[in-house]
Amino acid sequence: MVTGELAARPALWLSGILLFGITVASYFLNPWSIVPVIAGGALNLLYEYAKAWSLW
Repeated sequence: MVTGELAARPALWLSGILLFGITVASYFLNPWSIVPVIAGGALNLLYEYAKAWSLW
């Protein structure tokens, strides 16, 4: 039976590798293009912190 669930660890690794590859490629095209990636990562960390402490 197919449940449609993904294994979490391989999916996370694949996402991280693809994000890193796209970030490196875009950096060579335009160094300023990594600013939104860094800002998105920082906002994601802030959101995870806020969820853990029930701030939002």
